Amino acid sequence: MSDRKKILILTPGELPVPAAKGGAVETLITSLLQENERAGVFQMDVFSIADPRNQKLEGRYYKILPVNMPGRLKILDRLSCRIRGLFIPAWKLPFYRNFHKKKYYAAEILRHLKRCSYDWIVVENNMSLLPAVYRALGEETFRSICVYHMHSVLIDNPAALPYLSRCRRILSVSHFVADTVRKEYKELAKTEFCVVKNGVSRTCFGMEQAPADREKFKETLRKNRKKELGIAKGEYVFLYSGRLSIEKGVRELLEAFGRLQGKVCLVLAGGSYSGSLERSGYEKGLRKFARDKKLRVIFAGFVPNKEMASYYGMADVLVIPSVVGEAGPLTALEALTAGIPVLSARIGALPEYLGEYAAYAEPGEHFVEELARKMQEFYDRRLSAGRASAGQEARQEKAQEDQEIDENSFYRRFVKALR
Repeated sequence: MSDRKKILILTPGELPVPAAKGGAVETLITSLLQENERAGVFQMDVFSIADPRNQKLEGRYYKILPVNMPGRLKILDRLSCRIRGLFIPAWKLPFYRNFHKKKYYAAEILRHLKRCSYDWIVVENNMSLLPAVYRALGEETFRSICVYHMHSVLIDNPAALPYLSRCRRILSVSHFVADTVRKEYKELAKTEFCVVKNGVSRTCFGMEQAPADREKFKETLRKNRKKELGIAKGEYVFLYSGRLSIEKGVRELLEAFGRLQGKVCLVLAGGSYSGSLERSGYEKGLRKFARDKKLRVIFAGFVPNKEMASYYGMADVLVIPSVVGEAGPLTALEALTAGIPVLSARIGALPEYLGEYAAYAEPGEHFVEELARKMQEFYDRRLSAGRASAGQEARQEKAQEDQEIDENSFYRRFVKALR
């Protein structure tokens, strides 16, 4: 008889797993499924919203439990968002985009848990689901098997704090997250935290190939993507990868880019929302700013995970201009894996993930000026240093080894945290 533990993973309930529409949390869950198919440590059930593009809903050691959302909920959410937009700041609106869908999703979880039992339940970055799990399990079982996987320092639902404090343990994606949350919320002072740093795929970046084949692979990606985006020969490319939202500092990046001198181009690989063509008011403002200032900015929109390697491949520098503390930035790990130089804000877990392998701009009153100065320095060094010096590439390869940033290492950390 197998002693394989049975786990239920509850996705946040906004994007599907497997990660057909992107999303950092959904991408990480997908990698856990893939690695577990090789290792077979757990039997995993994954609660996820349904998506017609996800054909394979069952593997040897996993099963996707899809939740089909009634069409009326989309209409309700749009209406409620418009109404809330009259009373709350724009930056808060994204938290209410799927308000009614999330309530329905939580109710489906409650129904499921009343029928099925598990050795572990892992709630992924949506603490609003914890009350439903608690009602289904009861106090004793909840305390013994419920784990919360925290991907952000944001406690967006304070009413869930009593349930969060009752979890068996909290998995945090960085020491920054664990330390910040412990300090700010006394309710969690006695809760066990376990740091499980994220990881990214090496295969997507050709890292499993021989060095010569890898370089050929990268060069092909680079040429094809530059041609598609209309980037001229000799243009120096700065890349931003991520959502176009206030906390990511994209407006500050555009302002800094507007101060540069030289043949430069900025590519923004991301949209307002993962997996969606919908544009927020913030993104519309960014596009207007770039138009009005006549900036050489390419808005690439949402980019599927499997295509991101070509964007890193054609860029000269990745810029991470976040103005709010990043919790466990996958972009930073992708840059290290791709071997691309990085200019980052010194904030949140970015220094924890990037260490000495990035150049930093200090957040604060003069952030835009410092960001522009560092970007100009990268451009001015282009002739003597090239895209990335041999020393830079060697340091980044060492970073991959030291920090174990691949998917398999992430999976092993996850297994260890539960065991």
